Parts: sequence; C-alpha cells; structure tokens
Amino acid sequence: MGIIVNSNSSEPIYYQIYRQLKKTIENKEIKPDEQLPTERDLCIKLGVSRITIRKAIKDLKLEGLCYKKKGKGIFVSKEKIFLELETLMGTSNYITSLGMKIRTLVILKKIINSNIQLEEKLNLSKKSKILFLKRLRIIDDEPLIIENTRLSLDRMRGLEKFVFTGSLYKILREKFNFLPNYSKGFLIHKLADEENAKLLNIPLNYPIIRKQVVVYSKDNIPIEFITTDYRSDRFKFIFHEFCQ
Repeated sequence: MGIIVNSNSSEPIYYQIYRQLKKTIENKEIKPDEQLPTERDLCIKLGVSRITIRKAIKDLKLEGLCYKKKGKGIFVSKEKIFLELETLMGTSNYITSLGMKIRTLVILKKIINSNIQLEEKLNLSKKSKILFLKRLRIIDDEPLIIENTRLSLDRMRGLEKFVFTGSLYKILREKFNFLPNYSKGFLIHKLADEENAKLLNIPLNYPIIRKQVVVYSKDNIPIEFITTDYRSDRFKFIFHEFCQ
C-alpha cells in the first residue's frame, strides 16, 4: 500500500492520507473485513502524528468505508448495496432482484389513534385508526434496515389480521387493490439511538441514513407513511435525473 504525503501541497495532510486510503479500499487492495494498518504503523511509515491519522480514519468511518472493532483495530467495510431512490418495488422485491436473501422480523404491530401529523400525511379525518408496523429487515443474515410504517385502517379494513413477514406491497396490491405509484419525502443523516443500535447491531451514535416518505397511489391517495433507517456503511443511494 503506497501512500505518499506531500508536505508542500495545499491539500491538508490528513486529507491526502484519507484520499489514498479510500482509493486503496475502493481498488480492493485491502478486502472487506480485512484490517487496515495500525495507527502506530501509519504514523511511523508516513512520519505524521497520531492525531492526523485518526482524522483521516474518522472520515473513512463516517463515509462507511471502514469500521472499528474494539480492542482489535480498524477493518474495511463490506461492499455497499445500491438502492434506487425512485423504485417502488418494495424492499423485499428489490433486494431479491439483486440476488440477495431477505427475511423480515415484525418487532411491533399495533393499532394506534391518528395524530395531527398522520392525519396530514395520510389525508385522514380526526380519530382515524392507524396500523403501525415496526419491522427489521435482515439481508444475507445481517440486520440492515428498520422500517416504521403507518397505514390507514379506514382505507384497508382488516389489514391488521395479516402476517407481515413478507412483501407488504403484495398484500396491499392483491387484497386491497392499492398500487404504489410515486412517493414524496427526504433523506437525512442521523445517529443511532439505543433501539437502533441494538436492532442493527451497531454502536450507539453510529451514523445511519433515514428516509421518510409518503407513498401515493395512481389516484393520488396516500397509501403509506414510512420512516426507514439504513445502516450507512452498507448502502449507497442512486437516482436518475432526466433533462428535457
């Protein structure tokens, strides 16, 4: 691994190291789950301070390219899963289409009363009944996604009786004739709280990506209000932009 530090460059030294380590990882010179050189070794080899090395490593960790094993060192993360922002295939179908295995654990299923936010998001009257689902998505034996879904029981009576360990959209399509057509929402970066850390098997305050959207039918009926938390080290989001 040939890292060269140029002290005469206007580019900060820590960033030079970060950039070259990133290239090394992306070129698979160090493979997923293999260990990076230790801070001490990098300090000696490059003639820089431990603070400089830690700053470079911190940026790699924030980008999800590596992770820390307590008492062992820094290791390269597994390759990221590419998720299309525009897809409405549903998580189960999309992950399966990538040739990966997915299974679902229903963490919580309960009927709740609507509040102002849910009434606005799902275009409901006051005191509507909502089905709330919290599901953990396990991909190739790794817990990677938490989904918090809210659906109107006024529109989909009896929905609470179904088992939700498979495709939710299949149930909505086949049993209630609701076809997802488009969605509106946003992505933000968050830090894992205690619940997310436990479910996703990550450290407390580990970076996660949160997607919050309302999914609509072709008739502009809001079908679902969903908040999804993704492990930042395992996903990369892609989108398609068309120019007219």
